Amino acid sequence: MKFKSVKTPAEIALVGVTVELTMEDAAIRGVTIRDGEGHVMFVKKSSSYSEDIKILIPAPPETEKRYFVTGKFMGLASVDEMFTDKYGAEKRLREYDNTATSGSSGLKVEERDVLVDETPKPAAESDEVPF
Repeated sequence: MKFKSVKTPAEIALVGVTVELTMEDAAIRGVTIRDGEGHVMFVKKSSSYSEDIKILIPAPPETEKRYFVTGKFMGLASVDEMFTDKYGAEKRLREYDNTATSGSSGLKVEERDVLVDETPKPAAESDEVPF
């Protein structure tokens, strides 16, 4: 089978996939191939002559462990405060428990994995006062 050079995505006649060319100074530097289910692959020209081409796929999202004080304070107000460490969350839970008239606030500490890009500012480092 013989192959020829491609200059535009329209020349690539693959069924069920979309192709995007990454151009730089009128030269093709990479090709993004995406199927109908949203899976994607990127073929990239190497940065030097000693390297081969690179085939890249999306990396799994990075996550970090965070601790949340969560629940309904005395069955009334919803609480969902985030902390970077378990000690900070447990300290805040004790503050809620000491404030509750029955001795128990009805809240608990939960450990969750949160995405690094979407990590909100922890409550302990927040400038806002919750009350």
